Amino acid sequence: MARGRRAGHRRLSRSVIDRWLDSARSELSRRSQSLAVSFLSEMIAPVKLTATPSVESVTDDVVGFLSHLKKSGEAHILGVAAGLDLSFSQLRAMFVLADCQDEPAVHELAGRLGLSMVTAGRAVQALTRADLVTRREDERDRRVKRVKLSEHGRALVAGFVHAHREAVRECVESLSDREREQLAKALTPILARGDQSATTTAC
Repeated sequence: MARGRRAGHRRLSRSVIDRWLDSARSELSRRSQSLAVSFLSEMIAPVKLTATPSVESVTDDVVGFLSHLKKSGEAHILGVAAGLDLSFSQLRAMFVLADCQDEPAVHELAGRLGLSMVTAGRAVQALTRADLVTRREDERDRRVKRVKLSEHGRALVAGFVHAHREAVRECVESLSDREREQLAKALTPILARGDQSATTTAC
């Protein structure tokens, strides 16, 4: 086990990352088709309603649908992360850094992850050794280390995001024109309200 950990802390080449991402895309596509398509079709299929659905029943439907989409790829992505010798904390750190506008200090990253300074520091150290994260000294305080994703790190996160999007796209593509129209009509006002009420929170 120790040998595997040491190997995972070596720098990851772009070819290794690309190979794992190809595997992720293939498996996400397969899982999304088998788990989400039938649920999505069933959810938006034309039905004759005798009464307006309750908030609770619609909430249950939406949560169930999102859970199906989440499960369709989550297990395999964690498997890919394990194949690259990335822990769950390291994977979370990468996704948080991908959303950051700035270069947070390690203690700031720890706060955003809800981790201790020690745990976050170890995650950053491992990611740095794998060439997925870079560190630099703060200009005003050399004791403070600021971190950001490396080029390889951004490629890995972007690959995961793209794989998820492709999985959802294939689900939508499998719907009939009528079903896609119904789905679009249902989502449009919801997304419009979300855009109006959302506040931009910088990382």
